[in-house]
Amino acid sequence: WQDALRSLVESKPLPPSGTRPSELSFLFVDSGYMSDDATFSTIAEAAQTSLCPSSAPSGSALVCVIGNGVVGGNREVESEPALALLTGPMPPGSCAIPLVVNPGVDLRAAVAMFQASAHDGLGAPHGFLLMVDPWAETVETLSAIDTLFPTATVCGGLSAPSTETPSLALGKTVLPVGSSIIVGLAGRIALHSIVAQGCGPLGPSFTVTSSQGCVVHTLDGKNAIDQLQRVAESANEEERALMEASLLCGVAASQACDNDGQLSQEDFLIRIIVGATASGSIVLPDEVAEGQRFQFHARDRRSAQADLDSQLQRYRLERQFSSETTGVDPFAAILFSCNGRGSRMFGVANHDSECFQAALAGHRDKLDSGIPLGGFFGNGEMGSVGVTLASSRLQAHLHGFTSVFALLYALDDEEEGSSPPDPPN
Repeated sequence: WQDALRSLVESKPLPPSGTRPSELSFLFVDSGYMSDDATFSTIAEAAQTSLCPSSAPSGSALVCVIGNGVVGGNREVESEPALALLTGPMPPGSCAIPLVVNPGVDLRAAVAMFQASAHDGLGAPHGFLLMVDPWAETVETLSAIDTLFPTATVCGGLSAPSTETPSLALGKTVLPVGSSIIVGLAGRIALHSIVAQGCGPLGPSFTVTSSQGCVVHTLDGKNAIDQLQRVAESANEEERALMEASLLCGVAASQACDNDGQLSQEDFLIRIIVGATASGSIVLPDEVAEGQRFQFHARDRRSAQADLDSQLQRYRLERQFSSETTGVDPFAAILFSCNGRGSRMFGVANHDSECFQAALAGHRDKLDSGIPLGGFFGNGEMGSVGVTLASSRLQAHLHGFTSVFALLYALDDEEEGSSPPDPPN
């Protein structure tokens, strides 16, 4: 790892002459390097010394996270130890505020600290990047952010240590198991997200007509299991095979329908089916309200490809009508991907990264080598369903078998005449 870190640091671009902007760095560490518990601490300390020494500009921060594979540029490394670094200056008029949430603390009180963290008159954060330990209270953390910052865009991922050992570090400080790092983004910076859940619909959508907590009793007034049976009877042979192998369901995250009264695939929050009752009800992991739309889904390579293509195309179209970032390229992006995707799902390397770069090529006129991209394969992903621009945020959820792209934009400040920063490494 020493040679890998040295190579990454040496390739880091220097800031423009005469400037000292604060820098935000993410070091993604493959779990294959963890020969013992001390290795992660040693890597974090070496990275801090190289990337954020005591002489670094005020406000600079380094976040280290362990993944089951890492992403750098167009390359996804899954089967061998590797490091990936995403680092660069913050845009003028913006700041990144890292917050450590240790296990056992009052989550709402911890997140509320961002409300009092206005920095240099930039106000409270309007976007959040989360790096969360698998043993942390992830759902509760998302709920606290949603309550206190209901219009903020939220993206993140769960780290993937090979054992129940520390997997996050802020600077050289390794955090205990069950911790989280929340990076608040404030000022002239925008965070967009693309969430590809990798599923395809089966049969029609229904209305939940009777439910109690996590139990769905009836769909369109009929027994839930009976409705599932009708979907199976009308399915073709390939669809029935998918239902046997990977039956899931989707619960509407948005109630917006198309002209035919149907929700699009992108509007469903995908969830596993935990089980069924003797009376023919379906049990889900989350509460379901009566009146919500519901549809059965399945996941395979083909549906995952179609969903990713659809979400990337949807983002390109919606971004064209976003006045906030029209004509501006993202200066960086982070990929939070499930460790069940990648070559395990698609049979080829670098799948999601290459699809992302190809889809957004039409928005690059300066970054000929692609959008600077880093990330990792983890144990869960966080983000709103579908596509989220700064002005269209929905509640963020914890997902599985999903890829979440977090896109960072520098916003022009016409009064100061500022321009986007140089691309990060």
